Amino acid sequence: EYLKLQQYGVDPKHSLLSWPEFGELAVAMGAHARTVRRADDFAAVGADIAESKFPLVVDVKCDPSTQLGEE
Repeated sequence: EYLKLQQYGVDPKHSLLSWPEFGELAVAMGAHARTVRRADDFAAVGADIAESKFPLVVDVKCDPSTQLGEE
């Protein structure tokens, strides 16, 4: 939605929503969790999987204004 609104010349902020912190919710329910904000954060997710830290919730936070491959 963000990119579509941007392409039509409409302020894309109308597509932004406030989301809960799923990692915090997962931990409160007894699971392991990682929040991913940058591509580098996926290394910790891989380590959790290698260490069999399950159930594991991975909450990926993406910047909708960033195109694929940009940081």
